[in-house]
Parts: sequence; C-alpha cells; structure tokens
Amino acid sequence: MLQSSGDEDAADPPTEDQIIDEPVAQERLEARRFKRLRRNRLLSRFSIQSKLVLMMVLCAIIAAAVVGLIAFQAGRSSLRTQVFNRLTEVRESQSRALESEFKDLKNSLVLYSHGAIAVPALQTFIAGFDQLADATINPAQQQSIADYYNDTLTTHS
Repeated sequence: MLQSSGDEDAADPPTEDQIIDEPVAQERLEARRFKRLRRNRLLSRFSIQSKLVLMMVLCAIIAAAVVGLIAFQAGRSSLRTQVFNRLTEVRESQSRALESEFKDLKNSLVLYSHGAIAVPALQTFIAGFDQLADATINPAQQQSIADYYNDTLTTHS
C-alpha cells in the first residue's frame, strides 16, 4: 500500500492489551470528571442570589463574632479593674476602722489609768509585789502553788 503524508500521522490500530485497558482508563477518566463536576455542582445548585445571601450571612456572623470577642475582652478588663478598685477600697476602709478602734482603746486606757481608782490600786499592787520579793516560801507552799497552776491552767486549756 501506498502511504500518503497524511497517513503517517494516523495511529496504529489498537492492540489487544490496549483494548482491554481502554475501558478501565475510561472509567478512571469519568470518575475524575464526576468528582470535578460534583465539586462544581455543589455550589452550582444554588442561584447567584442564594450564594450572595449566604456570603452576606457568613460575613455578618463573622463580624458579630469578632465584635463579641472584642466586647468580651473589654468587659472582662473593665470588670477586673473595678473589682480590684473595690477590694482596695474595702481594704483601706477596714484598715481605717482598725486604726480607729486601736486609737479608741489607747485613749480609753490612758483615761482609765489616770482615773481616781487606778492610781491608788497601782500603788497598792507595787507595795504588795515588793513584800513578796522579800518573803521566803517553804517547799509545801511552793508545791501548792505548782499544783494550783498545773491543775487550773493545764486541765482547762
């Protein structure tokens, strides 16, 4: 047979192996096309109006979430500052109240110590203490004092 220049580009007839592999290759090719079409068809089922509405809703949700997060952070920071300020005020108030109580107690002690009863009582106490410093104690008295302190102080503690 004579071959023309146009026949040179023609493919050889398929072999038996190519005929067997061709349906498998076509199935693979169609499976790829189907996957590609399936991905594209997911969004192509909806109209452009639905897609725009969906995008607007998603943008609004994301914006609301961002604004909510920022507001949460600001609120938490503000509340924390207010709580610390309130605790500082309570601490200072309690400190002033305690100092006032001690000042009142000190003033009361000064007043009572300069009273008409306190001075003679103190002088009598000093004289009695001086008498005890010179007194001698026998072992029986020492034992009775020790027993008194041991019985009274240790059993009631």
